Amino acid sequence: MPPKINYTGVFLDDSSKKTLHDKFGNQVPSDWTWSGDHMTIEFGKNAELPKEIGTVVTLTVTHLGKSNDAWALKVAGYESKKATPHITLAYRVNPKNSNDITDWKDTEQFTLTGNVGILYHGARRKKTRRAVNKLKNRLRKRMSRRA
Repeated sequence: MPPKINYTGVFLDDSSKKTLHDKFGNQVPSDWTWSGDHMTIEFGKNAELPKEIGTVVTLTVTHLGKSNDAWALKVAGYESKKATPHITLAYRVNPKNSNDITDWKDTEQFTLTGNVGILYHGARRKKTRRAVNKLKNRLRKRMSRRA
């Protein structure tokens, strides 16, 4: 039985994660949990495998959103099934609360880079090149069956 997908996303490279932490890490409340590592493409067991698995993409930060429960950055540059494509910077209790942010303010635009990938239930976020290649091959087989 194949592993269950937790979510698909654009997983930021180390340089982009550092950029976010340098820009915003000292601004979020100290008792919150820092995130700042991915943009969710699709969440849940029915998430489709993106065709671009392993591809490096550029995201452009356009807005900063804040609520009493989460801070996030609105981004553009890659399709997401979320109503508002964003990167959760930090959260008080649950990272999904960033989906409920309604107060978005323009911010200085800058770019981030990351890889399109998958996080499986129980898996760590960092995927090896071998795992990415296996996913690419699986996707190619699935796509060739459809053709």
